[in-house]
This record gives sequence, C-alpha cells and structure tokens, in this order.
Amino acid sequence: MKEVFTHLEQVFGLNRYESKIYFALLERDTASISSLASATKIPRTAVYTPLKSLVHKGFVAVHKNYGKHATYSGVPPKFLPGIFERKRIEFEELMGILGDISPGGEEISIRYFQGGGGVQTAADIFLQKSKTKTWKTFENVAYMERFGGEYTFEQYIKQRVKKNIFAKVILPSKEATPWVRKIVSKKAEYLLDIRTVSPDVYPLDASIAVCGEWVFISVVNKKPFAVLVQNEALGRTIESIHDMVWDRFSI
Repeated sequence: MKEVFTHLEQVFGLNRYESKIYFALLERDTASISSLASATKIPRTAVYTPLKSLVHKGFVAVHKNYGKHATYSGVPPKFLPGIFERKRIEFEELMGILGDISPGGEEISIRYFQGGGGVQTAADIFLQKSKTKTWKTFENVAYMERFGGEYTFEQYIKQRVKKNIFAKVILPSKEATPWVRKIVSKKAEYLLDIRTVSPDVYPLDASIAVCGEWVFISVVNKKPFAVLVQNEALGRTIESIHDMVWDRFSI
C-alpha cells in the first residue's frame, strides 16, 4: 500500500494525506468526511484541507445532496491523463510568462546539466532549439552506446530526422562496431554522413554538436554531464574546426 501512495505522490505531486484520501475514495462509490477519516485514520479536522486540494486538482468530485452533507467520489484512474494534459497547458502558459520577464531572455549563454537525466534534457533542448538544417558533430559512440543504449540513441536520431536536419558526423574509431555499421547502412534514411578518423590523432572523450549559435557538449563516462552554450562566435569556431577535420578525411 505504501508503494501505491509513494507513486501517487511522485507522479502527481500529492502529499501523503491526499494520496490516502484519493485511494480510499477509489475503493467506494461515495464517502463523507466522517467515513474518510475513519477509512484513512486521518483526524476528521485534518481531512478538510487535503480533500479541498484534491477537488481543486481534479482528483475528486463533490456530490451535494439537498438537505444533507456533501459526499465525495474519486475520479476514475482512466481520466487521470486529463490532469497531465491540463498541467502541460498550464506549464506552457507559465513558460510564456517567464520568458517575457526573464532578464536577457535567450541571451543566457551557458547552461550546465548534471547526471544522465540532465544529459538527455540538454540533448532535447538542443534539438528543439536547432533552426538550421545541418548539424556538425563529433561523436564518441562507444560512450553513448554504453550510456543510453542503441534504442535511445536511434530514437533521438529519428526525432532529428523528423525535423529534416542532416547530420555530418566525425567519429573517432579504429574499428566500427556492429551497431555503427548498422547506422552507416541507414545513412540515407537517417539523414547523415560519417567520417571515421583515427582516435590516436583525434582523441575525443566527449560528444560535441553545433547548429548555428547553439553548441551541445556531453560527457557520459563515470559522472555524466552536459553543457549547452548559445554563442555565435563559439558556434562558428567549432564549425570551422569540424570543416577542417571533415575535409582532411573526405573520400
């Protein structure tokens, strides 16, 4: 039972009293304040605030019976995705407001992201911010393969393809792995071209991608982290370095 409460709290941001009351309501058609207090072992006077919060958040419906005290019922779980959708809309509205009042807006030049989840978030932002139709990247596929796995990496490629962005990838590798060979065999489908370079000449322990003024750098070995930089001068510089290496290994 505690596990169910914990999931409700983590997924929906409920507190322990809210999760107990909502779960108790799911087990019965309707319930009064007194019956909820009895079922949840929560003092009657302490039931009012979390119950009101659940009504406000959309988890509980109120039944007003003429001449009697109100009773309450839990919204069936199949309707809970609607709560997520409302939260998404509210979040987008909030981001619009914050974007208008944040000092400098998009001029914030450096963002640091820690941990595996942070790396994925930074990668998603980089994809979202990409406006040009070409990425120039230095990839360390060995690290990426161990970190996210083939499925995660290929799903990200498909998101890039959906935006019709072509990728020019410089890959330090002495020998292509079966996975890399599979990726290369789908170059046309995945909108990419690859240059394999010597890791002795160009050792890369990080992945770097540039698209216009946006630069994405990630390190995913023992302590994963990522950095997003928005700077036109740095973007042009990394593109120039990429072009020099690319031209040297052109077929």
